[in-house]
Amino acid sequence: MGLAVLLLAASPVAAVVSVADFQTSDAGSAVQAANETDRFDVDAEVLGRCGLDCRLVSANVTNLGAERAENVSMTVRVSSGGRALWSESGELGDMRANETVQRSASVDVGPYGLYRIQRNDGRVTINATVEWDDGAESHVTRRRVL
Repeated sequence: MGLAVLLLAASPVAAVVSVADFQTSDAGSAVQAANETDRFDVDAEVLGRCGLDCRLVSANVTNLGAERAENVSMTVRVSSGGRALWSESGELGDMRANETVQRSASVDVGPYGLYRIQRNDGRVTINATVEWDDGAESHVTRRRVL
């Protein structure tokens, strides 16, 4: 099963905290400052286009912990202007310490999603929630994609 983070332009996904802890990168993406307590690192890369409102995306999830994480899964939700545009869940399995798992998918928000993004000044919010037997954490990025 493919699992990805929607990006109409590539950016890392960082752990969510209060809006005050976010910084804006050169690409206009709001990314949280580094958090030493994060168990997982999630980042994504756009591999290419599959249409006007579709991108081929690869997501890498790395277990930053010193121990094995069991039954790891990730759910990715993309929204714009508070409206859900795309969502997908997938199992990543058991992950050893420092192991990286890669998943790829075609992320197609459709014409309605493209319209919503345009109406929201070209901005999307990507929320990737990583869950495992011992916990869960959310990684959020906000990005101007149009």
